[in-house]
Amino acid sequence: MGHHSSFGRPELAVDARLPTFSTTYQLLPYTKVVSHVAREEMMPRVEYVESGIRIVAAHKGAVWPLVAACLPGHKASVLSTSGEWSEEIHRWDALAGDLLCTYDEINVPASSFAVSPSGNGGAVLAAGTESGVHCWNFETGEHLFESAALHGSTIWDVTMAALPTGRTLLLGAGADDRIYRWDAATGEPLGDALIGHCNSVKSVLAFRGANGRMTVASGDDNGAVLQWDAQSGELLNLESPEFDSMVTTLAHLTLADGRILLVGGSPRGEVRCWDATTGESIGRPINTGGGLPTLAAVVTRGEPRIYTSRDDDVIAQWNALTGELVDESPTGLSLAAVQMLDGDVLLATGTGEGDIFARRIGA
Repeated sequence: MGHHSSFGRPELAVDARLPTFSTTYQLLPYTKVVSHVAREEMMPRVEYVESGIRIVAAHKGAVWPLVAACLPGHKASVLSTSGEWSEEIHRWDALAGDLLCTYDEINVPASSFAVSPSGNGGAVLAAGTESGVHCWNFETGEHLFESAALHGSTIWDVTMAALPTGRTLLLGAGADDRIYRWDAATGEPLGDALIGHCNSVKSVLAFRGANGRMTVASGDDNGAVLQWDAQSGELLNLESPEFDSMVTTLAHLTLADGRILLVGGSPRGEVRCWDATTGESIGRPINTGGGLPTLAAVVTRGEPRIYTSRDDDVIAQWNALTGELVDESPTGLSLAAVQMLDGDVLLATGTGEGDIFARRIGA
């Protein structure tokens, strides 16, 4: 944590060693809407809840996708939209609930979005849509560019990564089996599309591997996960588990021993964790017990955790090393979790009724 009548998936937690703090999420094949008519005229308001805030009526329909962002020099933020009900993306103050910015200039719903620093203290917001990608100035909301994929292919998921050249790489998971690469500041293509998948690419993730190399992981309709060198575009010969259905969400964590943990999930509620370098499974497979809209991976109170949401509004926490259930407490259809600059965790959840909860979990 992109969607719509298209399909979707989410997710992404960013390596604390990278100069990025973002998550991405995609829309499911359906849009869940509750009491849309009753909330048509309601204005957003903020209520204080345990460990955080609730933004009531942030949207008129289900909150999806949802992103949490904690960037140096910027307020901790939650970014949200409402699938087919909205063509605008809102940025909220995660601690106070104030509406900070609205991003428009987009005539179709966003299927996913991601946030990344862009140099000189700035930042960029990118969104994937059924016709390509859009980018905005994160702080001001200025629309920077729109760039189409080949033949106008839907971009199901987006992620960004800082390259050694100083450029910010924007990657888009295409419905035409390709992964597209753009300069996040200008929209200029950065090399050819990455080709290797045999079906629509549903998820994409950028992370720094154990060897320090910026790496791209991507999941497709067939349940396959591939890895690439982010700068050269070389397909890496690395093992990964086979999923029973499409991989619609990917996340990662850097473990205390330096290993990179990759996490993948499918709409059937299947979640698997593995070593990004060796392909070795870590912990037992997780079955969330329901459809899996989104997941996130982040260190919580010193323990690597996986957060999952379900299509029946159940949010759970799992031990990433064992696969054991830790807690089922907040409710929500969508979620985002990211490490804050002080080490705490920002957990944001969105409901089918259009509300957003933002909670701060102490380190």
